[in-house]
Amino acid sequence: MNNTVFSAFINASTAVNTAVVSNSYLHPDDFSSRLFGAPDSLPETAIYDAFTAAKDVLFDAGGGGGRGADEPIVYNGYTSAVHGYGHYDMGTSGGQLEFMRGMEVGVENLSQATIILIVGVAIIISNIIVLATFITMPGPKDVIMYYLMSLGVADLMAGVVVVPLSVYPALVQRWVYGKGVCGFAGYIEITIWFTQLYTFMWISVDRYLAIRKPLRYETVQTKTRCQCWVVFTWLTSMMLCCPPLLGFDSSSHWDSRAFVCWLDWGSMLAYGFTLVPMVLGPTLITLVYTYAYIFYTMRRLKQCVVGQDKEFITALTANLANPDHAMSFVLVLMFWVSWAPCVIVRTYEYLSGSAIDVRFLHFIVFWIGALNSFWKSIIYVAFSPKFRKGLKLFCLSLCCQRQRYEQEEVIDY
Repeated sequence: MNNTVFSAFINASTAVNTAVVSNSYLHPDDFSSRLFGAPDSLPETAIYDAFTAAKDVLFDAGGGGGRGADEPIVYNGYTSAVHGYGHYDMGTSGGQLEFMRGMEVGVENLSQATIILIVGVAIIISNIIVLATFITMPGPKDVIMYYLMSLGVADLMAGVVVVPLSVYPALVQRWVYGKGVCGFAGYIEITIWFTQLYTFMWISVDRYLAIRKPLRYETVQTKTRCQCWVVFTWLTSMMLCCPPLLGFDSSSHWDSRAFVCWLDWGSMLAYGFTLVPMVLGPTLITLVYTYAYIFYTMRRLKQCVVGQDKEFITALTANLANPDHAMSFVLVLMFWVSWAPCVIVRTYEYLSGSAIDVRFLHFIVFWIGALNSFWKSIIYVAFSPKFRKGLKLFCLSLCCQRQRYEQEEVIDY
């Protein structure tokens, strides 16, 4: 076997500190990129050579038992810091390699797990506050508020379901929850992402109608219709993303660089290539057109070139003064700014067929995108006077309830 190939195998396995724990298997097709971080360009023969070498090194060649747990892995002068024992099973197609070994948690692992934990806590707390503020806000609720609540539910799901599943794997550098949970996590991730895309599209349509038809806006955009669009968005996203989970043995894979699970669309490329334009096409076209029209109308109104009657101009001016236009635009802009690096990196790697070998790149770009679920609360506070007022009332209500509870305790005592 080529010493360079196995050296890369040993160094990469040392870096991630472990391969697969008991009951978690690594197929040869996944060997080069999904676990050990070796280049995707490794030929298939080199991958199988690495498996053969691992078999010879980790275990007795004759199958008479594994190496001791305290013995290092040594091959042609290369020594690995990983210790362990295991077995090599050639009973299935291509073989499966299972490692079971003790491991040490390094400062790097602890730092990454801590960052993920902080991101998750920030997402959960901020979105609980956002949803509580919207729900308890006095007076009639605007139509756009239902869309914002839908975004809050999606972000809260990401913080409660997706992010926690990455904390411990980041600490131990391996996926420990099984294939089914990995597929479920990947499904939730992409469903939330599509739901937010569609929701931003409906928000932009809502803002467009407020400017395009200011006199009929409340008739066209009813709360019932808005709620129907929200339900339709969630159902559509869930159905569009579920095919990879149905009838495929390998529906997901774990990204050991970002510590997240992704749905595997490789087994159904035709559907994947159809789905992307179905989702991105309408949403991007709608977003560009609606906000271009809104800003163009603002410019024309400032130049006093809007040729309409006085009643229309009055209603239009009142609607344009609504800060929700700027807030919704910043929400959309921050969403794409946050996720663009991750989308670009993954698209480049898929089209080029090779992984970008930059340390921490995949970790950084994904979790910057995930932070978008936290930034929304900051945007609400910065751009929406109504949200600030509702947040103030919510906080005051909590303080009053606490004071009332303390007074009742004193009385009871």
